[in-house]
Amino acid sequence: MTAAPRGRGPALITLAALALAWGTNWPFMKLAFAELPVWGLRAWSCLIAGCIIMAIARLRGARLWTRDPAEWRFLCIAAFFNVTIWQVTTGYGVRFLGSGHAAILAFTMPLWSGLIAFTFLGERPTLRFAVALAMGMGGVALLSMRGGGFAWSELPGIAFMFAAAIGWAIGTLYSKRHAPTLSRLAMTAWQMLLGALPILAIWPLMEPVAWPHASWSAWMGASFTTFIALVVGYIAWFRLVELLPAHIASLASLAAPVVAMLTGAAMLREALGLRELVALGLMVGALALVLIVPARPAPARATG
Repeated sequence: MTAAPRGRGPALITLAALALAWGTNWPFMKLAFAELPVWGLRAWSCLIAGCIIMAIARLRGARLWTRDPAEWRFLCIAAFFNVTIWQVTTGYGVRFLGSGHAAILAFTMPLWSGLIAFTFLGERPTLRFAVALAMGMGGVALLSMRGGGFAWSELPGIAFMFAAAIGWAIGTLYSKRHAPTLSRLAMTAWQMLLGALPILAIWPLMEPVAWPHASWSAWMGASFTTFIALVVGYIAWFRLVELLPAHIASLASLAAPVVAMLTGAAMLREALGLRELVALGLMVGALALVLIVPARPAPARATG
């Protein structure tokens, strides 16, 4: 199944917009969290983005409310993994790592999804996934080496980004086991709003509630991550899913870390040498094996 010829142009434009929104977000996050509080910024970003997406869903005539307790239980659990954990851990992760490095680690989510499915859900591992996992971990190891040894100063950042990817993977696997009754836009809006509540509640325990005096670049980063990455990015993603099959839409997951590393080098003068390019190639190849290359169908059994 492929996009219809008439819809191919809009699909490609949407794919490019999504890759730019999610990829360029990482250096802007680096600028924002260098000066602004992680918990405070993430709480308000999710609340603002959730309200905007909810309003857009309402304008499109989507149903915004359900009386089903199971639906609310699903939304709360999914919001915790997809929003609360992801938003906080990525915010801290970019403080310790370069934005491109952090993005590559964040997009290891499909590899963690496979590991969790094999370990806890009884799915059988495939050779294709084993190759993808080896490539992905090789890319991570290559990025973590400095001067012939492990960059221990980056270990907290790596831990935060792995926590983000694992949380996202759990949320994705959990969401696949639920048949929602609300529209995708409404579900996203509710997850952002519900996911922001624990962040807002814990904020006074972790950081000063008063906002610090920050530079214009930090506020520009905060605005970008709120209005472009969260609002435009998610709306573009759902539009892309409508235009293309899911495995083709997943191309955005391949493009985002590439864009992040290129924009991080251009905006923040982050390293972009042979080591980074090889690591990026390994990671993109691993994600392509998991997301894009279809599994070979099992041979039909002979009957007689």
